[in-house]
Amino acid sequence: MIVRTNGPRVPGLLPFLVCACVATFATGCGEPYYAPPVKASGKITVMGKPLTRGTIYFVPVDREVCLPGSAVINSDGTFKAQTKKPDDGLCPGEYVVFLGDEASSDASKKNADGPIPKHYLSAGTSDLKQRIDDETDSLAFDLQLEDKSKASSSKSSYSKK
Repeated sequence: MIVRTNGPRVPGLLPFLVCACVATFATGCGEPYYAPPVKASGKITVMGKPLTRGTIYFVPVDREVCLPGSAVINSDGTFKAQTKKPDDGLCPGEYVVFLGDEASSDASKKNADGPIPKHYLSAGTSDLKQRIDDETDSLAFDLQLEDKSKASSSKSSYSKK
């Protein structure tokens, strides 16, 4: 027996609607969107001399806009930042910059003035800040060692490529 309803029958409408609903709900549970990273590289020095090893970390001020990044410091003080893949760069945004512990031990071996001040070794205490807007190969950080008579300071600079 064939049952007919009023109006034309549209074949495959139910599977289409089910797929549309599943696709709608599935995309709402995915990974958040972050701006694509831009190439970012530069050099880090201590009192004007290259820091020869270690890791530099970039922690976004707004974690809903940017992903954190990092870079291995090369023997000449240069680095190429990465977010998810090697050398992919950093998402545009504002970052707090700090160093891994191994950088401090390297600096203390090479600098008679002493190790890198501890405040550079934590995102919570570092005064290094960096804004990334566009691709750049000229990020520059010059760390200053603590002077017993005054607090330490640092300089960072950035210019668009």
